[in-house]
Amino acid sequence: MKVCAFGFGEADNKLHIANQLTGVHSMGGMNNPSREQLDLLLRDDGLDIAIVNVDVGLDVVRRISHRSSDCKIVGIGSGADPAAVIAAMNAGCSQFVPTPATAPDVQAAVEAVRAAKGMRMSRRVCVVGSSGAAGATTVACHLASEFGALSAAAIVDMDLEFGNVATVFDVEPTHCLASVCRTVEADVSVLNRSITEVGPVAILARPKIIGEIEAVTPEALSSVFLSLSEMFPYVVVDLSRPNGELGQAAMKGADSVVIVVQPNVMSIRNAARAKDAAIAAGVEPNRVKVILNRCDSGEAGMSAKEVADTFDGGLLAQVPNEWATVRKSLDLGHLLPTDSPAGAAMRLAARELVGVQPAEQPRPRKRGLLFRRRGQGVA
Repeated sequence: MKVCAFGFGEADNKLHIANQLTGVHSMGGMNNPSREQLDLLLRDDGLDIAIVNVDVGLDVVRRISHRSSDCKIVGIGSGADPAAVIAAMNAGCSQFVPTPATAPDVQAAVEAVRAAKGMRMSRRVCVVGSSGAAGATTVACHLASEFGALSAAAIVDMDLEFGNVATVFDVEPTHCLASVCRTVEADVSVLNRSITEVGPVAILARPKIIGEIEAVTPEALSSVFLSLSEMFPYVVVDLSRPNGELGQAAMKGADSVVIVVQPNVMSIRNAARAKDAAIAAGVEPNRVKVILNRCDSGEAGMSAKEVADTFDGGLLAQVPNEWATVRKSLDLGHLLPTDSPAGAAMRLAARELVGVQPAEQPRPRKRGLLFRRRGQGVA
């Protein structure tokens, strides 16, 4: 995907955002391109998306729209005047982002344009626990494993302080999420050096040192997720907190948010708050799913029906309580065995999320080169 920004000054924060989002595919920025420059970009360089400051570059929108129907345009400008927004859309913008624009806002617009062009083939699933030890990391790792069996998947550990994704897969990564976020542009080549692969699953681990957490910013995350979407058909995010700038950046543009709950009132109430946070990030309410973990623990808690009735759309899955088996598997650094009822429930949940019938056989995998996507695409 090739992207160029138009109408931004060198010190403009919107140009910085645009360059972060596009990574090595960025073709820089131009204030007022000539006809020859536009022809070169559109005809010879195969420009896919133009990000235009419509406050000063509305004429550029018209010129790009007139010269190419393949190049889609994201306009950034003041949204205070509805007439200005309408003018930008009439001139040829496919998406409009009002200022002040943030990286997640621009990312969502770029993702929408890519979807319209048929370029977006990746699905991002954020997994959130409604309380500590709800089982969110276990669910996230099993979802990623099942997605990997379908094609190829990445999992990002965003429990930045005490995440255990690498431990579940029994690996010691040499690089981590902070390593990527410290780079100017989290491009595909940087990610290829930073991920740790376990079979068809690529792990982007949490920072090794707690002091490195400050390197993980919303802008850097937006760049990471955009590049991951070009590399993997499936991206799973183990998200410890749905609130705050980092949680919102992770969920903005996500296809689904899965909330892992336990059968008790406190967990259910927290899940309702997590759902509100997901919706605030722009996730459609019907894309927020709930998995009930340890549903038959034998404790005097809520029944599965009571939990399901609390949420519109019911439950994505009910995971039986196999605490001893789960704990042993995690301590040994491997996922649940195929004959585990809990493991089977999580694998079925993964397929339900992406619309794959349980009877289907996993697709054969093709490992890509440096700038080729891994896997065969989304089922």
